[in-house]
Amino acid sequence: MSKYGWMKKVENHQFKLKVCNKVDQIIIGDSIVAGFLRYKDIWSKYFPNTLNLGIGGDRTEHILWRINNMKFPSNIKSVIIEVGTNNISKIRPLIYVMEFYAQQNYLS
Repeated sequence: MSKYGWMKKVENHQFKLKVCNKVDQIIIGDSIVAGFLRYKDIWSKYFPNTLNLGIGGDRTEHILWRINNMKFPSNIKSVIIEVGTNNISKIRPLIYVMEFYAQQNYLS
């Protein structure tokens, strides 16, 4: 996915966060999370008032960027984060990504 396509999805998620006033839980992650939406009956039954912020292909560093740069409403009671799947086969192991973000003060 191009950076443009990715940023458009981030902007779409930010818009949903603004207009979905009944949301009190967020699930953020990669294609595994995004794929949950294929099962609308299950989603609505077990995850009512939950906003799916999954983007296919996201690696840990992308999800951390989104968490640190998106504006989340104050009424959110819980956030479920699914990360790391797309880092497994990449050149940089997850530990390097975490060290980078720790050095940048993104995790504080």
